[in-house]
Amino acid sequence: MSWYQKVISAYPNDVSAYRNMGNALLGLGKADESVAWYQKAVMLNSNDADTYYNLGLAYQGLADGKSFTCFQKALQIAPDNATGYRKSGSTVPGNLFVEHA
Repeated sequence: MSWYQKVISAYPNDVSAYRNMGNALLGLGKADESVAWYQKAVMLNSNDADTYYNLGLAYQGLADGKSFTCFQKALQIAPDNATGYRKSGSTVPGNLFVEHA
């Protein structure tokens, strides 16, 4: 993770560096810490579907209802993302999938 911190220090506007730091933390089971890194990435680029998707995964790991909103935002940005559709359906109470016309 120190490598990502070096990249962020050298390139403070590199969205992928913040997202990758969040990914590393999430992979280590540190969903709570990953959220802050994903949020920084969103502040730099609010049109990055991957960051919203990963932020949704982090919130889902924390059993936080914000996950659904993040998955929905990822789908607004990248409507052809089948994984986002699957995840947005998996966070609806009762696991109901609502098909949009």
